[in-house]
Amino acid sequence: GWLLSDGQPTVAGILLFGKNPSAFLPRCGVTFIRFEGTQLRGPDGGASYGRRVEINAPLAHTIKRTWDILKEEIHVGAVVRGLKREEQWVYPPTAIREALVNAIAHRDYSSYVRGSYIQLRLFADRLEVQSPGGLYGNVTEETLEAEQSTRNRVLMRLMEDAHLVENRGSGIRAMIDAMRRLNLEPPRFQDRRASFLVTFRSHTLMG
Repeated sequence: GWLLSDGQPTVAGILLFGKNPSAFLPRCGVTFIRFEGTQLRGPDGGASYGRRVEINAPLAHTIKRTWDILKEEIHVGAVVRGLKREEQWVYPPTAIREALVNAIAHRDYSSYVRGSYIQLRLFADRLEVQSPGGLYGNVTEETLEAEQSTRNRVLMRLMEDAHLVENRGSGIRAMIDAMRRLNLEPPRFQDRRASFLVTFRSHTLMG
C-alpha cells in the first residue's frame, strides 16, 4: 500500500515512513498558532499571535508533537473530588484529537493545495482546525454524520494499522458527544471547497 508498482513511494508511504515528508510534499505538515484575542489581527493591525509552531515530520511524530502542544494549551489543571483526580480542559481532548487526526487523514494532498498547511488556530474564545481540500465524494455538511467518503484510502488504512485512527466512521459523532458532555456548543463544520473548517467554541450552553 505504500509503494507503487515501479517501486516509488505513495503519498501515504512518504507521510508515514519518510524522514522528511515535506521535501516531497511541500507544506504537508501542521501549523499551530495561538492568538492573544479573538481576531487574527490586534488593535494596531499587526499579527496578534503569541505562539506559532510548524511541525513537519513523519506522520506519527507530527500527530504526537501537535497533540502535545494542544494539550499544553487546552489543559487548565486538575481538581480532586474525594479520592478522584479530575483533569480540567478548555475543550474535551477526545474531540480535539479526533479533529486533528481527521484533518491529517482526509486533507487533500494533491498538487492543487500542496502549498497549504493544516492549521490549528487557538483564539481566546474558539479553536479552529482547518485542512486543505473541501469535503470529498458525496459528503456534504448536512450528511456529515451519516455519510462516509475517504479521499485517502491507503493512508487511512495504514493509519488504522498503526493505531493512529480510533473512531473510523464515527469521528464526527465522537466530537459532538465530547463537546456536549462538557456542556459546550457542538462543533461547527464548514465546507469551503478549498478547505474544511471545524470550529470549537468555549461558550457553555445555557439551559
